[in-house]
Formats: sequence, C-alpha cells, structure tokens
Amino acid sequence: MNVDFILAGRGLAGSVLALQLLRAGYSVVSIDDPSISNCSRVSAGMINPLGFRKISHSWRALEALEIAQKFYQQLEEFSGRRFFHQTGMGRIFGTEHEAIHWNSFALQDEFSADLGLAGSFEPGPHVNAPFGAAMIKTAASVDMLAFLAAAQEVLAPNTQLVQDKFVADEVEFSHNGVIYREFTARGLVLCEGWRNTENKWFADLPLRPAKGEILTVKAEGLPDIPFSGGVFVLPAGNNVYKIGSTYEWGQKDEIPTPHQRADLEKRLAHLIRIPFEVVSQEAGIRPTVSDRRPLVGRHPRIPQLYIFNGLGTRGTMLAPMLASQMVEFMGNNTPVSSECSIGRFKQHHETVG
Repeated sequence: MNVDFILAGRGLAGSVLALQLLRAGYSVVSIDDPSISNCSRVSAGMINPLGFRKISHSWRALEALEIAQKFYQQLEEFSGRRFFHQTGMGRIFGTEHEAIHWNSFALQDEFSADLGLAGSFEPGPHVNAPFGAAMIKTAASVDMLAFLAAAQEVLAPNTQLVQDKFVADEVEFSHNGVIYREFTARGLVLCEGWRNTENKWFADLPLRPAKGEILTVKAEGLPDIPFSGGVFVLPAGNNVYKIGSTYEWGQKDEIPTPHQRADLEKRLAHLIRIPFEVVSQEAGIRPTVSDRRPLVGRHPRIPQLYIFNGLGTRGTMLAPMLASQMVEFMGNNTPVSSECSIGRFKQHHETVG
C-alpha cells in the first residue's frame, strides 16, 4: 500500500504530526504499540510559557502558545471532545523575596499579560501559602488521555494505525522512498520518544531519558485550577488531582517506585493542610535533550528518514508549532528552526546511519 509518510509512534509528538500532515493533505500510516511507552498517557499536559528560576519566557513561548491554543481548540471543535483548559495556573510563593521579585516582573510590559500580581491567586484555607500566591494567566492544560482519544477519532477514518511494535530492521530504503512491511512511502518519521536512544539511525543524538512519576490523589477543598509550589497539583474532577512530578535520569523502566511516591507525598503534605488519599501512581519516561531543544530534521545521509522528537517538558505547548514546521520541511523543504534542527549536532551525528 502506498502512503506519503510512515510515522513510528502515536504519542503526543506522533499524534500532533499526523494531524498536521492530514490537514496538509498527506496520507499517513502510524506504527505504534501503546503498551511499550507510557509517557504521553501519564503526562500532566501542562502549558506554561514561563520559566521560574529566572522569570523569562521559555524558548519560542509566545509563538508556540498562540499556535497551540488554536490547534487544540480546533481539534476540540472537530472532535466534539473537551480536553483543553485555559484556566491559568496558581503559583505559591516559597519566600517573601520570591513574591517581591515576582511583582517586579508582573509590572513590566513584557510580562504583564502573563503574570498576575501577588494576591491575584487565592489558594484558599487548605493550601500552605504564608508568602502569598499569584496567577500565571496564560497557563493552560491538556487532558492528555482525552486529547489522544480525540486525535484518534479524527485520524481513524483518514489514516491507518498499526498497533504493533515498530521494528527498525524491517525498514528498507530505496532511492526515492521507504518500505516497511506492506507499506511504501516517500518518508519515514521517527516519533518514538526516549526509545529513539535505541535506534540505530539516530542513537548518537544527545537524547536523554528522564523518568518521571506522578500520583493521583483524592482530597477535598483544594482549588479547581492547577497550582504549583514544590509540586504541581492538577485538578482532574470530582476531588481527584494529579500530583507531580519527579526526575530520575538514565532510568529506562516505567515501574513506579516507593521512594518517589514517598517524595511526592512529602512535598504535597508540605503544600496542603488537609489529608489526602493516594489512588494510583504512574511512571513515564520523558525524551529530553542536553540543550533543552527538540530534535527535528532529516538524517544527513538517508533523505527519506526524519526524526520528530525530544519535545521535553514543554512538549504540549511546542508540538503544534514544531509539527507545522516539520510538515513544511518534509513537503516543501522549508528549513526548520536552526535551534531545533538536528543539524546543530552534526559533530555527534555524522557517523550515524
């Protein structure tokens, strides 16, 4: 069967790219075994254009935020599912200095649209906030399970999904295309998350697995919008909240651990004043990159082979913008941003393939 592109992976990156390719008129087949990787399904789906260590807009944040809002809203309208929540996010201050520092930025024109002044978020009596709190007005969240379901509903009538493990050794490249099992295509795009570290074509790129764990808890009387202060607290409805998250570098299993549960429980107990019940614990592996920029582009010696990966902790916000660039690159050879192109790692990548 002939298609335009074969995509390996149907998590966040693979789903957004498949949707953007479909919108542009390309035919797609996706190869994905949902039992292999859990990262997108356990992701909190937070969209936050700001960095907190030094208050600033993250990389391409303003452009990415605008594109992401439009993309997710259009998918909601088309699918009839609700998963995109523009509620803003509360920030609990850890010190008086942080509150003063925050206000100094909230008064600046560059940040006034994003940051509310101290006191703009009232967390209520059940949250420890001795130094106050404020609102990040442009923050949002995506219910990732609902998004993936909406994406599948839209893609199913117009694309193919093969629910099976992608096997790199079964790929054959011809002078003008690629063959994978019964499918022939003009290009193959790898969107496999951290598993691209095990891929023979792009294994030399500095993709670093970062295991993260989250809890699902029940508690009564907490704010009905996301907030953070040592941990993030993401409402899931009916007094249920997602709590996260942790970082553990180099781990390649998705098995929840007692010590990370204890760490999250301790941090949550410091943040809130009420008892909570842990309902579940989940783990996933983030595909992060050494310079905190995505990995997007074409293999230097196999022109039919592409990678769309390494979206990292801001992937929910960045994916629609980068997928749009990727479609233009694959279809019209329009260059992607040099800051996320794999060409920036030429010294690493020139011997791979």
